[in-house]
Amino acid sequence: MKKYLTTTLAVIFAVNAQTLLFAKEASKEELATNFEQLLNTKDFRNLLSDSGAIALEKILLSPEERVYNDLTKSLSAENKTKTFEANIDRVNKKASTDMKYAQAMPDAYYKLYTDIVASPSISPDFNLTMPQLRKLIYEYQNKIIDLLKDTYAFKIEKKNNQNLTLSTYINKVVNKNIALLGQYYKANPAIPLYDINKEKPLPVNIKSHEEWLSPEYHQELLIKIAALRFIEASLKVAKAGYTYDFALFDIISLARESKTQTQVSFNNGVLTLTLPQEAYKYIPFGTKQLVSRDAKFITALQEIEKKKQNPNYDFATKRDATKQGRGHDYDPTKQPSIYDSPWGSGSVR
Repeated sequence: MKKYLTTTLAVIFAVNAQTLLFAKEASKEELATNFEQLLNTKDFRNLLSDSGAIALEKILLSPEERVYNDLTKSLSAENKTKTFEANIDRVNKKASTDMKYAQAMPDAYYKLYTDIVASPSISPDFNLTMPQLRKLIYEYQNKIIDLLKDTYAFKIEKKNNQNLTLSTYINKVVNKNIALLGQYYKANPAIPLYDINKEKPLPVNIKSHEEWLSPEYHQELLIKIAALRFIEASLKVAKAGYTYDFALFDIISLARESKTQTQVSFNNGVLTLTLPQEAYKYIPFGTKQLVSRDAKFITALQEIEKKKQNPNYDFATKRDATKQGRGHDYDPTKQPSIYDSPWGSGSVR
């Protein structure tokens, strides 16, 4: 009897173990199938809950990519401009509550700008009429002027001098930056200067449009509005510093009519700027486009920002000139002695 019970129990355990094994393998296959279906789903983000602990898009995408995707969402539809403006509103709303998202906005707008420079026909504003596009450009120029007026530094100087104009103030800032760039390149003679003769005009690369008699002018305005959106996004996140200085140079670059122009007018003369001819040796300006994102120029702007924060910063040595570096020559005659101090070990009080 005991032997019979033992055999019966062994059979029952074996059957249950086999059943559990089959269930486990089936579960694996089902999970694998579900994940494959998830990956093959075009709009798999809809299957994810924003309230979940982990959102796949937050793992895979950088903040810049998230902003870019939000800006370009559904732009394949017909009414691109209206959709794009709605996307911008949503992006601005997100940026008001997410600092990383807000900081990433200029990079996303710059990618849009470079996309449109490469192929102007993909612009969400492509189907606007000339009056509509010019009106939109005017609105963005006014937004930029308002952001420039809203900086803390300008408000302080305006308070001290009620007659100060925005043009006078921006001229002062820009020309100080140009002078510092001159000092930087003089201290680093191995860095080659820019040659304005190397600047090439943008080729006309746009589909014809029945509303526009001039494809060249149509392309120019599409690039301009993309550049203005980028400048506005840059000024929103930077009221001073390196990004702010870059935005000022971008304004000049976008407003220039020729590659040797020294008198520049922005927003129909609301902002007028005068720059020295030598500026073209230091800054890779474009004409009716943004400044080239040249690596050595970005480094130069970062260096002059250090100089503005610390006047003792030396461009050649890349450190504070008033501080002795490691390994400097030791001169005992120049070292303070403990006997000179009433509290030193050799002092007598």
